[in-house]
Amino acid sequence: EQGFGMPSKRKGDGDWNARQCLEGEYTEESQRPDLDLGCAIRPGWRNIPPEDDRAFGIPNIRTDVPPPLVKSVADYHNYGNEPVGGELIAPSHFSQLDINEGDFLKPQSMEQIKSLFHAINTPFGDDVLEQVYQEVADRDEGIVSIASFRASLFERL
Repeated sequence: EQGFGMPSKRKGDGDWNARQCLEGEYTEESQRPDLDLGCAIRPGWRNIPPEDDRAFGIPNIRTDVPPPLVKSVADYHNYGNEPVGGELIAPSHFSQLDINEGDFLKPQSMEQIKSLFHAINTPFGDDVLEQVYQEVADRDEGIVSIASFRASLFERL
């Protein structure tokens, strides 16, 4: 005898049970993707590039516009100068001086290199610094950065 509520339906009553609600009763044909899936079929919305191979949308890293001199919190664009996760977790000790790793890779003149290495009181004279600068310039097609100069200088030690 039924005490409370409605009696449970048994299989074959025509109503779906919980398993059928989750799995469904779809045929193999109805589970296939539509033929136009991923294709715009509405005229004017097809993103077919013109002859000049124009790309649509804006890039994730905005190299098409110069970054502003002062970054605003309201500016949500990524100009390619944002730190990666490793730099946020373990920042370089130069980051406190507002110097990022890319600054060490920029080309420098011989005068800039000499003034920098004299300012940090390296025990090398102008003749050694000029020789190392010329070696790096010959090896790296005339481009000398602080990082490449420093690496070559310490190879001599």
